[in-house]
Amino acid sequence: MSVSIPDLLKLIRPEANFECSDNFVEDDLLDSLDIILLVNEIESAFGVKIPGEQVIANNFSSVDAIEKLVNSLK
Repeated sequence: MSVSIPDLLKLIRPEANFECSDNFVEDDLLDSLDIILLVNEIESAFGVKIPGEQVIANNFSSVDAIEKLVNSLK
């Protein structure tokens, strides 16, 4: 079974309703610690290494933004 970005988001913040948000950071669904945890989960699940300079709010603002980041690193 392959894991998806929404699966990882639910793992990090199971109580959050990501489907109703246009920007996870601005809507306070993800904070800096959540993003660090998410980076670790993404790196493990997708076999990529996210450089520190790519760990910015814009890259984690939506499922599309996260998927774009991951795809750019493959």
